[in-house]
Amino acid sequence: MDQFFQEEMFLLEAAAPPANRSDFVRYSERPIEGFRMKISNHRNINRRMIEFLRSNRRQVMESKRPEKERCFRHMINERIRREKQKQSYLALHSVLSPGTKSDKNSITQMALKEVPELQRRKEELERRNKEIEAILGEREAEEARRS
Repeated sequence: MDQFFQEEMFLLEAAAPPANRSDFVRYSERPIEGFRMKISNHRNINRRMIEFLRSNRRQVMESKRPEKERCFRHMINERIRREKQKQSYLALHSVLSPGTKSDKNSITQMALKEVPELQRRKEELERRNKEIEAILGEREAEEARRS
């Protein structure tokens, strides 16, 4: 009987994989059974909610309660308005200097500081443009007289 246990232990030792020195196993090396990673389509949660609510709007409109439908419409319109406002702030933030914070107040304050500077720059460029056009006009007039 001892011989049986010794043979079985020998078989178990031979079949056992070598022990890892660490319990850490990289994620790429360890497949997870039954797990599928959902790839995000990088859409904003608000946009997904608006799409969801619009798709369910038909059901609400079929109901006999016009007050509920009006409230629902107001809710969707308000979400759309806030999403547009958010996108506008993000667009304005991308134009401002890199050190600007991303909150609405900071974006507005930096924009207020930069607008007069941009207006001065615009006026300067318009003045230079007129000067260059005048110089080009004089040159064209001289060439016309020479020919």
